[in-house]
Amino acid sequence: MIIKSFAAAWVVAAILAGVDAFWAHAVGIGIVGLSEMGDGLRAGVAIAIICGLIQYLAQQVGFRLIAEIFRRASRFFHFLSIVLVLETGFSTLSYLAIGARMPLIDDQLYRIDSILGFDWLAWFDFVESHRWMRLSLSYLYASTLLAIGATLVYLIVVDRIWRYHEMLWIFIITSALTITISGVLPAMHAPAYLRLADTRIILEHSYPYLPDLSSLREGTLFEIDLSHQQGLVCFPSFHTVLVMIFCYALRGTRLFWAALALGGLTMLSLPTSGGHYLIDLPGGAAVTAAAILLVRRWSPDRAALRIDEETRLAHRPKAAHGTIHEPLEQKYPIDVGWSGIVGTCSRKQINHGTPGV
Repeated sequence: MIIKSFAAAWVVAAILAGVDAFWAHAVGIGIVGLSEMGDGLRAGVAIAIICGLIQYLAQQVGFRLIAEIFRRASRFFHFLSIVLVLETGFSTLSYLAIGARMPLIDDQLYRIDSILGFDWLAWFDFVESHRWMRLSLSYLYASTLLAIGATLVYLIVVDRIWRYHEMLWIFIITSALTITISGVLPAMHAPAYLRLADTRIILEHSYPYLPDLSSLREGTLFEIDLSHQQGLVCFPSFHTVLVMIFCYALRGTRLFWAALALGGLTMLSLPTSGGHYLIDLPGGAAVTAAAILLVRRWSPDRAALRIDEETRLAHRPKAAHGTIHEPLEQKYPIDVGWSGIVGTCSRKQINHGTPGV
């Protein structure tokens, strides 16, 4: 079922590429840097195919451990290839949406922050006055992609690859929602907004997205470089989305509480290191919660995709309809981590707690 999920994601990526190309041509914006993106894509797909071939050959000669390792590796690189294409497509779409130059909502966002009792400039000054805090929050902000990568590797090791489906489609849905909202309700981010309203110095190079964002708003950006794209979305915060994705993917695992702690600390970095208004954070959380609910409801095979939560038995046969009726001596793999490799036991033994054979 994970293959069907990946196939559907490739269809989304193809549609997204077509929309980007048509929109960019219509507004006279060129797209460059395709070769760099293509190199990464070709490498990822090639490695996934090679791993799949090794898996097949290992299965044919009975090397189950090697086959299992390369099965998981193939899924890993396949996932990375899809995400690379989707991320590039959605990032390009965000440029085009913000380039539509709808009325800015910075006034409203800043006013909501004030109602909530949050003073962005006071928090900025407090962080800047403590070097250790400024550096710590900067590292936390930059750690999110590393946390996503570590999550993917961990899910491979503990054989919860089904969660790749959840991460993939939560990413697709949240990307579509955040870009739509940010295109209709764009904002320049707090540093750019407050730099015009306050005399203190807010360095532009600390926020590398500001030049592209300003050029789009002024109508002077005529090329989108795929190899140097910036995250332009202000409201809702997509960084919050990414934090919630890796926390949700690790639920019920040994790393969940560590992920939750890292995610909570990362949230503290978003106003200063990301230039977000405070209200951007709950906005991103709401979008992610909606995407999670959609993915949990709309899943091609909800039981199979959450098999790791339903039972500690991996690869258990499932019926297409109705109840499964199996003989008592039917053998199942019992190891949770490298499932299908270490040990088997019968349903009778499982029910009576006897060890596997």
